[in-house]
Amino acid sequence: MNIRQSVIQILSEVTLIDNDIEKMNDNENLLNHGLDSYQLTKAIVALEKKLNILFDDEELIAYNFNTLHNIIEAVQGKLHEQG
Repeated sequence: MNIRQSVIQILSEVTLIDNDIEKMNDNENLLNHGLDSYQLTKAIVALEKKLNILFDDEELIAYNFNTLHNIIEAVQGKLHEQG
């Protein structure tokens, strides 16, 4: 499973986004589709647990997680740091 599919699966499991995430444009703002701060926090925790990564406090800003593209970039960055 690639990173995009993993992120989509996790978001589908822990959020109430009102559209099929798989069919959404990667640059659509997820906050406009029902993602709120509580769901975002759950999604970040799930990403960290399932992908064995840890985001630094400075990285935990809504912009880094407001689109599928940004989430994938953040995850890829963490995975790259771990080598």
